[in-house]
Parts: sequence; C-alpha cells; structure tokens
Amino acid sequence: ETNKYIELEYFPDIGKKSDTVIQTITSGPDEPNHEIKQNMLKMFQVAKKEIILETPYFVPDEIFMNAIKLAIQSGVKFKLIIPGKPDKKFVYHATLSFAKEFVDMGGELYIFNGFMHAKTLTIDDFALTVGTANADNRSFSLNFEINAVLYDEKLNRQYRVHLDDVMAKSQKVDSNYFKQKSFWVKFKQVFFRLFAPLF
Repeated sequence: ETNKYIELEYFPDIGKKSDTVIQTITSGPDEPNHEIKQNMLKMFQVAKKEIILETPYFVPDEIFMNAIKLAIQSGVKFKLIIPGKPDKKFVYHATLSFAKEFVDMGGELYIFNGFMHAKTLTIDDFALTVGTANADNRSFSLNFEINAVLYDEKLNRQYRVHLDDVMAKSQKVDSNYFKQKSFWVKFKQVFFRLFAPLF
C-alpha cells in the first residue's frame, strides 16, 4: 500500500495530453559529442525552406558557421534574431561580429528592440527546438544544457505567429548597418571576437 501511495504521489499517471512527439537532448562537459550542437547541425541539413534561430548570444565556431552557410547556399532562408540590448557587453560585441558574417553570407538578421533571452530554433513547419542552449561555444561544450525538439506542425505554426510578432518589433539590418558603425565599435567587435572560444 505504501509503495502504491508513493507512486501515485510522486509519479501520477497523467494520461495522454497531446500527439506531439518530443525529443529531449542534453549535453555538457562530461560528454564529448556535443549532442545539442550536433542536433542543430542536423536540423540545418534537413531544412528545405526556412530556418529561424533566436538566441541572445551568437558566438558559434567555424563548423557551425559553415553549416549555416551551406544551408543558405542550398536555397534555405535563414533568419537570425538577436537582442538589441545586451546583458553581457563583451559577448555582445562578439555576437555582432558573427552576425555581420552571417549577413555577408546572405542571412536575414533581425535585432530585437530590447533584450530577449529566447533560445529557439524552427525548421520549416515540422520542428521547433526550445531549451537552455545558446548558439555559442559555452553552451555547446562547457555548460550543462537541455533542449526539447517538438515535432508538431500545428505547434510550429502557432509559434511562427509569435516569431512574426518578434520580427515586426525588430530592426532588419543589412551590411550597411555594420559599415556605418564607428571605427571604435568595429574594433571592439573584432577584438572581442578573438575571445569567442572562451565565451
């Protein structure tokens, strides 16, 4: 009787609440395969139409950037949303440096009017990733992180409505945005990018 009580108390039968297929992925410094990063790279490969990445910190490595470039060259629209107001200025300068490279590749960059901490990835209309991992080296290899991949077209379409609202409240920028920055701002972006592996 006691065991049954404990099972009901701590492990209740919640029944079936949804038809959504959910895949949970973890990574951390205790495993060498960087599973979350590998999952994102795989998602880039299978995308046919559109990828939208929301992240407060965009400090990827060369492999990640090359995967983005390949997706764009394959005809996939790749949209990146980053905050307009940072919480970590050093990291933000590096983020803008990588964002400039992203724009030069042909990606669409949206700078949100304010701070945002969302970490999501949408692939076409079939997959949505939500979790703790940023698109940076620290999240991919140094921190313990967890992401959930939700395979549900209806849910993806609902979240896309939110993304459209976020992008409407953002500034879409092109290469001229970066060219118009002062020498000092450009210098800081290049300088702090040197420390990208540490961020």
